[in-house]
Amino acid sequence: MPANGSVLRTLNALDRIRIARGQRIRDALSYTRQRPYLVNGLTLPAELQQREELLNYRAWLEPCFIGQDTAKLQAMKEKLLAYREQRLHGVEAKSAVRAAGKEGLVSWTWLMHLVRPSSLLRSFRLLHIVEPEPEPESRVMLSNKKDRFGLPMVNLRWQLSAKTVDSVMRTITILGSELTKTGLGKLIVKPEELTGLEKPMWTWHHMGTTRMHVDPGQGVVDTQCKVHGTDNLFIAGSSVFPTAGNDTPTLTVVALAHRLADHLLQVVGG
Repeated sequence: MPANGSVLRTLNALDRIRIARGQRIRDALSYTRQRPYLVNGLTLPAELQQREELLNYRAWLEPCFIGQDTAKLQAMKEKLLAYREQRLHGVEAKSAVRAAGKEGLVSWTWLMHLVRPSSLLRSFRLLHIVEPEPEPESRVMLSNKKDRFGLPMVNLRWQLSAKTVDSVMRTITILGSELTKTGLGKLIVKPEELTGLEKPMWTWHHMGTTRMHVDPGQGVVDTQCKVHGTDNLFIAGSSVFPTAGNDTPTLTVVALAHRLADHLLQVVGG
């Protein structure tokens, strides 16, 4: 998503921006110990999503640099991020870059991005976080292959429905149109990016293998996380989620565990 310098400074300086319809584009704001660190995110207004019948979606804006996907630079990123977490900076960080040898110049670019992001940005790429439509053909099964302990290995069958792909494409089209209208930039979609939807790279938490549903034919547990057809077997975790959504599941898992604990106390206490 190419954009001019003033737009990039705006995206990195503000904790919220607006799209053409006047709706707020949600941003996620996190902090390091040294300074606030802004992660800009894009999504659609709830009413627009409902009207278009689109699945949940959001995208993180990742700054683009020349050579950023090389293996050596990726390794250097991890080192520099570790230094940042340990509150090491200045001379120590520069020494770490010098130790990288000929990759030092590119790595120094990354370090400068951490310190002064708007001065080096030329474009962003969108990291899509997509809610896949629940798909019965997506399953976790036992394989005929055995592990070193003689137990069946796991075989994952991951399927994306046509609705999931269509929903993502429609959402991207809307975002691109809004970015163009507001003058924030131009969204360029490459064909190879679309094929990547079938190969998730991150935020691929395990969910839905014992999904919740009132009908035993449609799910494994009921609304109280009790396995259908049993009296004393309960499951708590993201496996009971009816849908994966498009956000990290930990807070929901914790809330669900507390809810189940309260329910079990009532059951045991009579």
